[in-house]
Amino acid sequence: MEFLKKTQLIFIYLGLWLVLWVPFAYADDTISSSSVRKLSMEEAVQIALTNIDDIQQAKGKVTESSANTAYIASEKKELESSSVSVNPGHLPVNTTDFLQQIPEFNQLGEEEQQQILQAIGLQIAINSSINQWIGLQSQMQSSYNQQVKDKQLQTYEAQLRSLVYDNELAELALKKTQQLVIYAVRQQYIQLAALSSQIAYQQNLYAHSSTLASDAQILFRAGRTSKSEWDQVQRQQRIQQSKLDSQVRGYKTQLAQLARELKLDLNTSIEIENITIATPQLTDYEQTVDLSRNYEIQEADAKIKLAKDNLTSLTDLGTELKHYYTVLWSNAVSQRDAIWSRLENRWADQKAKLTALYYQLQDAMDEEQGAVQRAEDANLLYTKGRLSLSELDKARQTQRQAEMSKTDLLYQYLLQAETCKLATYGVIL
Repeated sequence: MEFLKKTQLIFIYLGLWLVLWVPFAYADDTISSSSVRKLSMEEAVQIALTNIDDIQQAKGKVTESSANTAYIASEKKELESSSVSVNPGHLPVNTTDFLQQIPEFNQLGEEEQQQILQAIGLQIAINSSINQWIGLQSQMQSSYNQQVKDKQLQTYEAQLRSLVYDNELAELALKKTQQLVIYAVRQQYIQLAALSSQIAYQQNLYAHSSTLASDAQILFRAGRTSKSEWDQVQRQQRIQQSKLDSQVRGYKTQLAQLARELKLDLNTSIEIENITIATPQLTDYEQTVDLSRNYEIQEADAKIKLAKDNLTSLTDLGTELKHYYTVLWSNAVSQRDAIWSRLENRWADQKAKLTALYYQLQDAMDEEQGAVQRAEDANLLYTKGRLSLSELDKARQTQRQAEMSKTDLLYQYLLQAETCKLATYGVIL
């Protein structure tokens, strides 16, 4: 029996060594250390803000909308400075103007001069009449031109109101996309850290199952256990190894997916850094979350403003267009109220989830402390010979399970905390 105890201790030490060795065993041997890049969470976020297509597309829409707005604004300004007045030519109505065309007038006789002056007088009368008609036509043309100009200016003003609205939506969409990208990357990073901790725990289970399998083999060879019991222990070892392999593959897949999304060099392997986890605290988000700054509400406010500005711009209050814009304004206000109510419900749900996780985590931390104390007590009893090695091992496994349960809840809390923090930046999922 003493031999078996010593053998079990040896395998426990081997199992602990295996826990430290397994992560390196699962590393890709084809990748040299020089091609491994450590990636912090904040670095990943900054790379995402530069490389992810969604942000580039959102920026493109902002640029396009701004260009359209600037173009229409310049066209409107040019039209405003243009003249609508028609300056037509006038027929001569001054005798001198006519006489300048007859240089020999003074050499003519008096009778001939009188005839010419009578003819000039008649032409002046005709020209004056024609000039009056031309003046009237010019005034009518100028008035028509002013009407056309005013109508075109109204069209430009309506276009500008719409374009300013589109531009504001594009700006809001860009800011919202940036926040969602930051959130998504941080979520992925935390999930990878959580999976890494699960792998470490699974490595421990695999090492423990390997120890049990080795013990069972020794006992079987010594005739202390049956072949079926040995086979069962070996099957359990294979199950633990399969779970470990599956988790490692999943981790590598998610890590590669993050690298692709960040558009990193696919020939370079990335490693995430450990996340420093502080003791969770319940945050009073009521002081930091203002629904009026939510992007959905801001979009609704912009829509209301557009409808109101369109309604205010009307000069003829009896038109069908007035009724149309009134309906649009009323609907926009109703939609904003509905969005606000929906956001309040969603935000209450997010806070409730975080609060529930917080108290679950407190219970898990208490359970962990109890498991640690029981393991310490078991170790003391074992050193005094009052507890078997298998009972000590069971207490230690219970401690590790309690630690893992707490760690899992802690990562769930971190993920939900990120969701709540996103609300402070104007996005409620």
